[in-house]
Amino acid sequence: MALATAIGVGLAAGKLGVSAMLHYTKKQYEEKITELEGYNTKLEQHLAELEGLKSQIPEFWEDDEGEKALKIIDKSIFQVKSASDRVMNLRILYKGVVDEMDQQKSMASGLLDEAQSLVSNLAIKG
Repeated sequence: MALATAIGVGLAAGKLGVSAMLHYTKKQYEEKITELEGYNTKLEQHLAELEGLKSQIPEFWEDDEGEKALKIIDKSIFQVKSASDRVMNLRILYKGVVDEMDQQKSMASGLLDEAQSLVSNLAIKG
């Protein structure tokens, strides 16, 4: 969780670039992206359940306790939405890292091809 905290602090400060995130292999980032998508699916399901409960409460609970229950559910809905936003922001960040890795690999391959071409042009023909 320390990495996620560092990311959050870095994003809030506006200082974290994608290149600062290269701590894992591309496969590890892709696995984390999939895991984050799974978490977000669970959060969406939980949100749907909470919103369903919220809509049902006024049908059978009309006293002060019902109002308290609605406030608790509203707070829970807010927390779930916030968690979902954080998960999706982290997913976007990780996806950016994967894209950056792909670009770097492509650039490195191009540079290698160019260097090989230059070396072969320098070869002494005799």
